[in-house]
Amino acid sequence: MHVNPLVYFRTAKPLDITTFQRVPSMVGTQEQRCTYPEFFSGPGGDLVFLYRDGSSGNGNQVVNIYDESGQQWKRLLDKPLTDGQGKCNAYSVGPMAGPDGFYHLVWTWRDTPIAAPTMTFAMPAAAT
Repeated sequence: MHVNPLVYFRTAKPLDITTFQRVPSMVGTQEQRCTYPEFFSGPGGDLVFLYRDGSSGNGNQVVNIYDESGQQWKRLLDKPLTDGQGKCNAYSVGPMAGPDGFYHLVWTWRDTPIAAPTMTFAMPAAAT
């Protein structure tokens, strides 16, 4: 998925792949421009879903968590994990569980949709 509406399926019966059904949304907001979706296990074994909402140079990292008792997804955080405020977006690696028991995430900011880096070189004037 790359800047597309979220496509999400789940099974009607746990661990039974013959019962996959399309679910129209997870939470219902910030799901129209989904990129880099990633599922992982949270600290307590919870199912967590991380993705970018938006486009290159203009997107936010959103985190959902599955509520087993209510059998539905909800936002883990009230705000995006990273928010480029319409000016940039974070390209993250992780989160990964560290030896300290905390989850760690690193990222680099991108402030343009252009993939090529912009560099300026100054060349000395030729000797005459």
